[in-house]
Amino acid sequence: MYAIVNHTEICTKVVECAKKVAEDRNFVTVLAKATVEYLNTHQTLNEKGAGLLYVLKDIELWMNFQVFLLPKGSGLLKPFNKVMRAAQESGLVAYFWKDILRTSELKSGSIRLHKPLDDYTVFSLTNLQSAFFLLFVGHFCAFCWFLAELSCHWYAERQRKVAVKRRRHWRTIESNRNLVALRKELF
Repeated sequence: MYAIVNHTEICTKVVECAKKVAEDRNFVTVLAKATVEYLNTHQTLNEKGAGLLYVLKDIELWMNFQVFLLPKGSGLLKPFNKVMRAAQESGLVAYFWKDILRTSELKSGSIRLHKPLDDYTVFSLTNLQSAFFLLFVGHFCAFCWFLAELSCHWYAERQRKVAVKRRRHWRTIESNRNLVALRKELF
């Protein structure tokens, strides 16, 4: 037992550990089955396209790996657990996971057939949807800020005009008082 523990290495990055196991072929690691399946679709493949990582089918350490971080004492914990349990039991998680794996296999197959000169990614209009939404939000915020600046300028200008009118009015009242006082002194 001591000999096994003595030859261990700490590896915090899962993908790097899996690549080391696949390339060097003299290491063993414990990974989730889903992680191994995903890495075998595009990152740990041999020249023929076969996965280099092997999953022991008889040993299964864990089954459910969905995690949602919630604040302590959150009221959403029970509803999330209920929804995730229902999704797991109905097979939705497995269905979507198979879809992700199939998409990854197709992409890796097309990349293996057609070696890209640069970083190959599939780009569609759905990728731009969030960018246009953020652009719209930015324009809306800028327009609101412009209206606020305009209204502040209008309000300050109006206050200045009212102050000028008041000064003129007080000057005329003051001059009228002076005239009345002057008339009283003269007559």
